[in-house]
Amino acid sequence: MIDTALVLFAKYPEPGKVKTRLKQGRVPPLGVLDDEQCASLYRAFLLDYVRRLRGTDDVLGVTPFFCLRPGASIETFQESFGQGAIEVIEEPTFEGQRASDIGEAMSFTIRHFLGAGFRRVLILGTDLPHLPLSVLTEARALLLKHPLVIGDDGGGCYLVGASAPPVVLEGGLIRWSQGEDFQAIQRAQAERGETVGLLSEVLQDVDTADDLVRFVDMLRAQEALRREVTETVAVLERWGVL
Repeated sequence: MIDTALVLFAKYPEPGKVKTRLKQGRVPPLGVLDDEQCASLYRAFLLDYVRRLRGTDDVLGVTPFFCLRPGASIETFQESFGQGAIEVIEEPTFEGQRASDIGEAMSFTIRHFLGAGFRRVLILGTDLPHLPLSVLTEARALLLKHPLVIGDDGGGCYLVGASAPPVVLEGGLIRWSQGEDFQAIQRAQAERGETVGLLSEVLQDVDTADDLVRFVDMLRAQEALRREVTETVAVLERWGVL
């Protein structure tokens, strides 16, 4: 039985509404990306996630889901990215309450999937197409020893997982998106007398132009990675960036 839900927080790749921080710098030799290019790159990220995760339930021990913010077109997203392989859901509520921040969004989602019968829940964004899938195996193993697991992206968290409702993510205990999430979660959990499992890999999301330049350098150096993210590689090659 697959006992772990892998939930990918995602958005529909609408120009002007996704990956807008990529426009704040230059990506040689292209220059500054426009809204269409940002959306095109994010669309490629999503397609690479689908391709990498499709049919891996038994191999990785996870069932993947896409999770969208309220108001998003689940049907449109499902047609474009679900492809019959990954179920798309709207961000869950808890006791009729909508999440007030990303922490509550993660916590309410974890509560939802635990209530649906999963024993462990892993949450990822969709800005890390180069995620080593071995990270998922490590996270599942850590959740046998700890109620909460997190992965460091250089201050924030690229992965949050839990085997019990993560109260520390709720009620404004953490100031999110300040580059301190990783340490703040550990402190808050310690104050509750509970432990946190720490993933061994430090991984950086592709959020800014500088992140994208580093990612391109990584792709140039790692042929195996290029084979893993073919949709993203195709976009970057079309632009002359890779």
